[in-house]
Amino acid sequence: MTSMRHIFPAAIVMTVAGAALPAHADPVVQQAFAAGQIGEQADGFIGVVPGQTVDADLQRRIAERNARRREEYERLATERGVTAPVVATLTAEALINRQPAGQYYRDQMGQWQVK
Repeated sequence: MTSMRHIFPAAIVMTVAGAALPAHADPVVQQAFAAGQIGEQADGFIGVVPGQTVDADLQRRIAERNARRREEYERLATERGVTAPVVATLTAEALINRQPAGQYYRDQMGQWQVK
């Protein structure tokens, strides 16, 4: 991942992170993050924390948000000449670093952690 940093500088990653988390974030999704139901994943998408149940409305909101992220990752990957998974992984790193303490994230080994 370090070798890609020169191709995809931090400023670009934070732009993607901003697109992935719009200024007028969905309060239902934000509440689910705060409650430990969902978390950021190392693949750049939102996931449900194991052992948590989410209703159909929250599942739909997560799917919509992940679809918007996927589109943005693909757009930026095309612009920068890299793959969408590279963009997603670098964005995930930035999003996880910005998370408040106490929230869940899934690391690159697939393990859920509390920040």
